[in-house]
Amino acid sequence: MTTPDDGRPSLYDVLDHYGWSPPGERGGWSSVKCQVHDETRASCRVNYDLGVVRCMACEFKGDVYTVIMHHEGVEFREALTIAGELFNGTDTGARGRAKGRTGRERSGRTTGGGTAYIPPRMR
Repeated sequence: MTTPDDGRPSLYDVLDHYGWSPPGERGGWSSVKCQVHDETRASCRVNYDLGVVRCMACEFKGDVYTVIMHHEGVEFREALTIAGELFNGTDTGARGRAKGRTGRERSGRTTGGGTAYIPPRMR
């Protein structure tokens, strides 16, 4: 899919990479199964025009970098680097990587730990 003019990777490409099975790019809000809490019914909404996702069940919300940060277990600067490496073929400027992060599987799970997202109602 297309990359936005602001240099961010396409929301569709990021969701697809992390196994979200995103709906095709079209205007407005579309439903998708949330991969943050591994649901069976589509309670998450995607808006490609705004470049955001929002789950009505677990309250996960954000843009492409939020999705990368969640799946990779990294902070924003590292998410910028990962986005550049995975989706643009370039490094976007952030340097370094947390020790122990040696590779990423198709599912987006890292091989070196990280913290899992816990929905607010389950904390």
